[in-house]
Amino acid sequence: MKFGEVPIAEAIGAILAHKLYDSSGKLVFNKGHALDESDLAVLRRLGLERVTVTQLSDADLHEDIAAERIGIAVAGPMVQWRTPGVGRANLTAAERGVLHVDVPKLELINNIYDGITIATLREYSLVGAGDMVALVKVVPFGVPQARVVDVERIAEASAAILRILPLQEKRVALIVSGTEARRERLLKSFHAPVLQRVQGWGSHLLEPTFVAHDQEAIAAAIRAQAGADLILVASISAIIDREDIVPSALLRAGGSITLHGVPVDPGTLLMMGYLDEVPVVGAPGCVKSPKTNVIDWILPRLLTGERLTRANLVSMGHGGLLQDIAERPMPRSVTATPPPPSPLPEASGRGSFTNPAGQGSELPSVATGGLRGEGYGAIILAAGLSSRMIENKLLLPWIDGQAIISRVVSAYVDAGLDRIIVVTGRDAEGVAAALAAYPLTFAHNPDFAAGEILSSVKTGLRTLPKSLDAAFIQPGDMPCITSAVIRQLAAQHEPGFNVAPVYQSQRGHPVLLDRAFWRAMLDLPADARPRDVIAGARERLRRVEVDEKGVVLDIDTREAYERGLVWGC
Repeated sequence: MKFGEVPIAEAIGAILAHKLYDSSGKLVFNKGHALDESDLAVLRRLGLERVTVTQLSDADLHEDIAAERIGIAVAGPMVQWRTPGVGRANLTAAERGVLHVDVPKLELINNIYDGITIATLREYSLVGAGDMVALVKVVPFGVPQARVVDVERIAEASAAILRILPLQEKRVALIVSGTEARRERLLKSFHAPVLQRVQGWGSHLLEPTFVAHDQEAIAAAIRAQAGADLILVASISAIIDREDIVPSALLRAGGSITLHGVPVDPGTLLMMGYLDEVPVVGAPGCVKSPKTNVIDWILPRLLTGERLTRANLVSMGHGGLLQDIAERPMPRSVTATPPPPSPLPEASGRGSFTNPAGQGSELPSVATGGLRGEGYGAIILAAGLSSRMIENKLLLPWIDGQAIISRVVSAYVDAGLDRIIVVTGRDAEGVAAALAAYPLTFAHNPDFAAGEILSSVKTGLRTLPKSLDAAFIQPGDMPCITSAVIRQLAAQHEPGFNVAPVYQSQRGHPVLLDRAFWRAMLDLPADARPRDVIAGARERLRRVEVDEKGVVLDIDTREAYERGLVWGC
């Protein structure tokens, strides 16, 4: 194969390397065009005497043929391929499942020849039917056939470079252990997020079993669930040591421990073991969070029927540092055990908070603090009709897989608010299920069908404690709201003033409504709008310039939703 500039008379049969335009800017030949004798006259009319081309020999393969052969070679079970041209082979999943990659062989192939490339998703990614899992791209217009043969030989020596293990429909048992006094709270906190995951992966969650948190009770429960395909044990107390209650119970039941302490955070306290061939997972507390954690890495693989070894689990450390979650007792940013919380402030005074360093303050710290104590609450408006969309927009999945309403609520939880009211209307049960893992209160708006936002704001204000200093008013369809903005607004609040964010001269959400204006909001007539109170007290509104576009981005239409999935926040 030769590449370079040649006289146009020698370019017959060669492949044009670059696009050619005429004097008016109109495209004459695209790159990759195979020049024939009739094209020479056109090149001369363009005033060209030489042209840059690729010339293939009999020992070379055209990029499309090479890409097709490589794609066929590396596509294993449940991986489909197609060749759309331009030196590509697109490899997609035939079924929903977990992607397995022979990484050493993949690296060997990518090192064979400049221009032969295979890019894949991360190994063990959970993929859906039709999802692209890999792309073969031959960069030049041709490559030596011998190098393609090398790829084929490497692939033949592997069980499969790429394969999908499909998710299987399995029966999953959930054992919850704890004290009788906390039975209902524990069952509620563990059941909903586990159910959502298991059903989402196409399996069936059996009725949860609650037992005392001791070795014999848990061991008996494990033996009683031996007919299940997978057993999860979630407890009132985290598994701290291999000799702790849950691992000891598994051993007493006749099982074995594969590993306690998986190098994935959140989730390092997970225990993996087996009772004969049935996987037994001692779940860490982060299983209660809807955010991605170690459970989302391990359970899908188990649901394909894969038996996880100690080596499988240990290898998860590379890339195992995941996004932190609000549900854990101590976020990563806290490096020392905080002191006991201070008493709640008097209802008549301004609410205080305790930041991670334990220092009380009149205003929250944007750098380090959450909004603790009685000072601030939030009203999340989730009662809308979604009239411009067929489905409930708040329950649509965002880029990270979380429901839109879940992302909004998580921002306030991450900011440290412990007085969060979610006002429901349409599909109240669906909204409640999506938010089951969060510490909040639901308030149903009986007038939601009227479609007026004011009735929801009033419902929220009537539910919040009257001792609060101010309340964030937040529409539930704004998935790009962040905890940083929430803390920034609170830091600018003082009694008697409302606060709102401004992005590039456009006022956004949330609005922090001072308690002094709650009565005026509640007294508005039904045909008024919440903004009437804000507009009527313009001199009492502090506008805070923010750098985050999310304060003005809402999801009102299908088009807005689809744009958001492409462009994100």
